Amino acid sequence: MKAIITRKVPHVIYGGDYNPEQWSEEVWCEDVRLMREAGVNLVSLGIFSWAKLEPQPGEYDFGWLDRIIALLHENGVMVDLATATASPPPWLARLYPESLPVTREGTTLHPGARQHYCPSSPAYREKAAELVRRIADRYETHPALALWHVNNEYSVHLQACSCDVSAAHFREWLKARYGDLDALNEAWGTAFWSQRYGEWGEIMPPRTAPTFPNPIQQLDYHRFFSDALLECFTMERDILKEITPEVPITTNFLGFPKALDLWRWSRELDVSLDLYSDRPERRYARLLLQTVCRQAGVLPTLEAPPGVDAVRRNTGDASFLFLLNHNENAVEVGLPEPARDLLTDTEHDSTLMLGPFEVAILQGTSRSGPPHNTDSEVPA
Repeated sequence: MKAIITRKVPHVIYGGDYNPEQWSEEVWCEDVRLMREAGVNLVSLGIFSWAKLEPQPGEYDFGWLDRIIALLHENGVMVDLATATASPPPWLARLYPESLPVTREGTTLHPGARQHYCPSSPAYREKAAELVRRIADRYETHPALALWHVNNEYSVHLQACSCDVSAAHFREWLKARYGDLDALNEAWGTAFWSQRYGEWGEIMPPRTAPTFPNPIQQLDYHRFFSDALLECFTMERDILKEITPEVPITTNFLGFPKALDLWRWSRELDVSLDLYSDRPERRYARLLLQTVCRQAGVLPTLEAPPGVDAVRRNTGDASFLFLLNHNENAVEVGLPEPARDLLTDTEHDSTLMLGPFEVAILQGTSRSGPPHNTDSEVPA
C-alpha cells in the first residue's frame, strides 16, 4: 500500500472530503484553485453520490465524475475514489423495500438521511456490487486514482437490523458458530426463564421484550452484525482487488465504533479513522494520534483545548496557524509564538480568546515555532 501512495503523492498527504456533486459545477474551478493555494494534494470523492451516478436502476451517469477527476488531476490533486455505497438511492427502497433496516421495536428506517440499508439484504449487496464494478472498470487506469474509499463510517448510524432478512442471516451465522441447537442452548443459558429453543426458526434477533433480554443472544447478535457489515466490505474490496490489484483499499471508521469488532476487521484492511474533536472518545483518539506522530518524529503544534482544532503550516519565511472552535462557549488558546490574526488584523502575544464556533487564521511574527516546511495537525 505504501509504495503506490508514495509514488503518486511522495510527501505528506493533505486534503479532505470533497463533495462537488452537492453544488453547481461552475464552482469547481474556484474550489480547485483554493485547493492548490492551500497545498491540498489528495481528496476523497463521491462518497455519497450513488443517486447521481445511477439515477435510475442500471442507468449510469459518469460524465460529471469524469470532469471533476480530470480537473483535479490537472491541478496536481490525487483522488481517494469512493465506491458510493454508503447511501443508496431512493429507487432501491422503492423497488426492494425489504432492503430497508428495521429497529428492534419494528420501525422501518426509510430514505431521507443515510445508511438506510440492511447489510444482509441480497438486493442491496447485488446493486452495490454492480456499482462498484462499474466504477472500478471505468477508472482503473486513471492517473489520478491513488486510493479506494469503500462505503463510509460503517455502523455510525446503524448498529443493528431486526428485519426478517437479518433474522434468517443471523440463524445461518449461528448454525455455523454452534453447529446444533443443543450447543446454542447451552451457550445462551436458555434454561433460564424457559427460553430453550427447539427449532432454528424460533430464533430471532434481539427485539423488544417485556424485560431484560438474553445477554448472550445480544452479544452474539452484535458479533453477527459486525460480520454482516464486514461481508459487505470484503465483497466490495474483492471486486476492487480483482480489477485494480495495486491500488490500496481502505474505509474509515468514526472513532472506535462499539458495533464493530475492529480486531476482526483489521485482518481485512488498512484502517483509517475519523478523529472528530467534539466526539466523546476524543481523548483516546488524541492519545492514538500523539503516539503515531511521536513514532514518526512529528511534533504537535500546540496543546489545543478540548473542542479546538489546530493546524500549522510553514511556507518559506511565513508561519500560519489555523484554529477552529467547535465549542458553544469561548475558549482561550495558548499560542506557540506571537502572531497576527489575518481575519481581524489584531496582534496576539501568547494567548487568543476564540469565540463560540469561531475561526482564526494567524500568521506568526517570529520564527520560534517548528522548522520551515513542516506541517502538523492536532485535533483536540
